[in-house]
Amino acid sequence: MGRKTNWNKLDLDLLTVIAEKLQFCEDFKTFGGVCTWWRRCTKLSHEPSVSRHAPWLMLPEPPSSKKRRFRGLNDRIILEADLPDIAIAPSVISDQETNGRHLFSSLGWLISISPIGYNIVLVHPLSKVVINPPPLPVEVPNRKTIMDPHYYFQLFPFDINFLKFALSDNPSTNSNYTLAANMPYLQYVVLWRSCDKEWTPINYRTISTVSDITFYKGDLYAVEMSGNVVIFSKPWESHFSTRTVVANVKIRDTPSLGWMYLVELDNILFVIRRQLFLDESDDKYKRWNFVVWEVNVETKETKHTKNLRDKAVFLGHNSSFSITAKGCKPNCIYYTDATNVGVFDLGTGHNFEDLYVGNSSLGSCKSHLWVESSFANSNY
Repeated sequence: MGRKTNWNKLDLDLLTVIAEKLQFCEDFKTFGGVCTWWRRCTKLSHEPSVSRHAPWLMLPEPPSSKKRRFRGLNDRIILEADLPDIAIAPSVISDQETNGRHLFSSLGWLISISPIGYNIVLVHPLSKVVINPPPLPVEVPNRKTIMDPHYYFQLFPFDINFLKFALSDNPSTNSNYTLAANMPYLQYVVLWRSCDKEWTPINYRTISTVSDITFYKGDLYAVEMSGNVVIFSKPWESHFSTRTVVANVKIRDTPSLGWMYLVELDNILFVIRRQLFLDESDDKYKRWNFVVWEVNVETKETKHTKNLRDKAVFLGHNSSFSITAKGCKPNCIYYTDATNVGVFDLGTGHNFEDLYVGNSSLGSCKSHLWVESSFANSNY
């Protein structure tokens, strides 16, 4: 009989180097699960390869299913995870109807919302860690009484009470973080700091509807449907102010319907307008187009660009983000919407639609969700 190997006696430096070379999230998770010593190496590893992994695409599942599948963009691997009950528990809408929780994502975390009562839960899909923010500070109307039947709203959010969530920092690596939620129907942005016992509401009724929010250099920024870029400066302090950084990002001449996004790329803020061109003959989708502006928040100048450098941008019900990763097409915009999952080449203007649709019987494509690869430090 061979001698039993004592895995926790292996050299720490050697294990750390090995951890840094791991390419896939499931390998990184398995490595850290061998023993406490190996798990320590995953936390000591400096920018492991897995942290540079392409994002995952969460696929649609039945609303009551605990299982969620995550598809890798470059390796086509399907990673399965069972979410905690609290993250997927359905809500009773009537005696005959139930509805599962809606899911958003930010920095590798899922943000789960119940359609009745709008209870918010953060959950990490691999570590199963659950964070329970306090109740919302504003009364949210029942979604069934306010859904706008207009075609425009049918194209974008599944619930116009909430459009976006954004984390300032990853709760896995920083205990001091802020969660922001955009509630356009009520014209509120609400923020919760991890050190607070309640949310801080920001009423922005003096400006137009906010389309996207993001944290940039420590402050919360927003872009309005009108194209204005706004900063919410220190909203929890008495001298809080809302200030327009850039007024109307030159969208007056852009045709048809559109949606605005904010994303940071190489420490620079970018505004992206997603434009929908309609086929007037049958009132259906014709094609998507994307227009990008680089924003200088200091000089308030904007510059139209078709160059995202070597970055890929990911848009949808996730907090907008950009990465450089193997398997991602550079200078491209990856997007999800109510009908498809696609890639738009900003340089050529070519649209690669239906990147992955999956089983449409399980739910609409609005259930597809980009999830950043932050699994390297998932031991919250």
